[in-house]
Amino acid sequence: MCATYACVTGRGLDFCFECPEFPCAKLNPAADRADVLPHNIKLFNLCCIEKQGLAKFLEKLPEIRQRYYQGKMIIGKGPQLE
Repeated sequence: MCATYACVTGRGLDFCFECPEFPCAKLNPAADRADVLPHNIKLFNLCCIEKQGLAKFLEKLPEIRQRYYQGKMIIGKGPQLE
């Protein structure tokens, strides 16, 4: 069981950003295994859903995933696709 999911559902919410404690330590990114675990992108995704809505987020999700997994970080420009 994912602790973040258990927290959200236990509070009767659909998304973390609906919680008054958002963002909390459960969403804190960690460099450890960031190359194989997508957990470091949770906060970014939640902020996108909160600002743009779920439908728009789902529309942009393929590009978000591509930038996360295949992008090269360029300081000042963010992850760039070559």
